[in-house]
Amino acid sequence: MDFEAYFEEHFPQIRKDFFELLSFASVGSEKERLADTLQCAAWLRNHLETIGFAAELLEVPGTPPCVYGSLHLDDSYPTVLIYGHYDLQPPGESANWKSPPFTPEERNGRIYARGARDNKGQFFLNLKAVEAAKNLGSLRYNVKILIDGEEESASLVTLGEMPRWKTKLQCDVLLSSETHGGVDGTPAIVMGYKGIGYMRLNMYGANRSLHSGYYGGIVRNPALELSKLVASMFNPDGTIAVKGYLDDLQVVTSEEKNLLRQTAFDEEALRVELGIDSFCGDQNYTVQERAAFLPAIEFPGISGGYVGRAVRAIIPPMAQLKMTLRIGRGQDGERLLEIIERHLFAQVPQGVRLEVEKKGIVCPALSAALDSRAIRKAKSIIERLFHKSPGFLWIGATLSAIAQIVAETGCEPLLVGFGLPEDAEHGENESFAIAQFKKGFLFSSTFLSEDLV
Repeated sequence: MDFEAYFEEHFPQIRKDFFELLSFASVGSEKERLADTLQCAAWLRNHLETIGFAAELLEVPGTPPCVYGSLHLDDSYPTVLIYGHYDLQPPGESANWKSPPFTPEERNGRIYARGARDNKGQFFLNLKAVEAAKNLGSLRYNVKILIDGEEESASLVTLGEMPRWKTKLQCDVLLSSETHGGVDGTPAIVMGYKGIGYMRLNMYGANRSLHSGYYGGIVRNPALELSKLVASMFNPDGTIAVKGYLDDLQVVTSEEKNLLRQTAFDEEALRVELGIDSFCGDQNYTVQERAAFLPAIEFPGISGGYVGRAVRAIIPPMAQLKMTLRIGRGQDGERLLEIIERHLFAQVPQGVRLEVEKKGIVCPALSAALDSRAIRKAKSIIERLFHKSPGFLWIGATLSAIAQIVAETGCEPLLVGFGLPEDAEHGENESFAIAQFKKGFLFSSTFLSEDLV
């Protein structure tokens, strides 16, 4: 099938539909944009129906709905589930946008708008690929689609509903384009990513703020003691020092390291971009391998006492800490939380009290098999279409709904990204190159038109 000719012929309509989708300010986390978010979901449901899907909104009170569609052709066909999300990051500083974030504009071969890349652009190219394969009579899959309405808010409600939606989501392959490709524009296959968990801690001292002249040196400072606990979790090189934390981490194979090494990565350029003089972590792994495979414990925020511009001579009565866990392959998140708690409480001195206010595991790590049917076929198609081998990536970010769907259904994950660093996802002037959109369309329409063997 000549999908390239199809794309060129139909691109004016594809572009029109895409611009309409991008015009919805569907920032799911902002209640003042709820009407836009709901209108976007309704537009997507209607658009799925025009393609031939049986479509519906999976609604949970108080949150943006998921959009679900099913296109069943033949009982003998395998089923692919396409996952994406229509909710967006907030637009940021409007003054920094060269064109309004929800008024899409094409400039120099790129489409600029919030969501152009993340994730409206990348799930829409998959949807248009389904439409093309169906119209040309080459579709060899039954297709389901789940378009999340709260991915940018960690999909917490969606995750809670997954067991109830298990039958709807049952599939052989989960196809998603949520990630970036190689820096040269070659598509990249994401082989895995880390899981995520969280913990919020409070450290209490005296029952009120104290004068540091009268009480300094005789009453423990919660902010200081909490900082000491944080420091105790790490070795001087930044590696995790919590006993038992790394015990169950899956070994990184030489084959995985070789595949990762083939994907372009410039350590020095990254260091300069970040404005730092060195990277920390386990020196037995490259920086690229550390980011891809090794677990991490990080702290989005630590606070306590007075933080204004003036000097206030006090000992605060409490301090607070927010912690995130990036969970590696083979690790049990609940066990990691227990290990951290045991480590911290064993070191709390007299005079202060530690409390775990909140904790939880959002999702485990995801790992795809190198020899899966879907990945073998994707690699073959990319090599045929673009005359290059795809990049293979393991990433530190987490796509929680995908990990949960894979866990619930046992399907093969196929995560193929077409984004580029210059897309500025989550930033002002987000954009998506039409050439990359076309590459994604050609890959997906070809994949959907070939048997899964």
